[in-house]
Amino acid sequence: MGPYKYLLVSHDAALAILMTGIIKAKEVTTVADSIAMAIPVFEKEKHEIVVVDLETPGLDGVKFVRALKKVSPNVQVIVLASASSGDAMFLVL
Repeated sequence: MGPYKYLLVSHDAALAILMTGIIKAKEVTTVADSIAMAIPVFEKEKHEIVVVDLETPGLDGVKFVRALKKVSPNVQVIVLASASSGDAMFLVL
């Protein structure tokens, strides 16, 4: 199987650079710095894997994950959350 198409959604530039470096070792990556920016990118490119920082500004991160799963049930989602967003993490699961 060829490389997966990742969509990384994070407002934190340092985190985005770190994650992009890790993922790009083997995969294709698109980076969006807001959830609002990520939606049209995902709709156009149909990524197989989405890495989303729940604290990214724009729309609610939990609603974003649910919307992704509704549009593309097979998309794999990796959620990044700080200790302060613990309750939201349970809503995503």
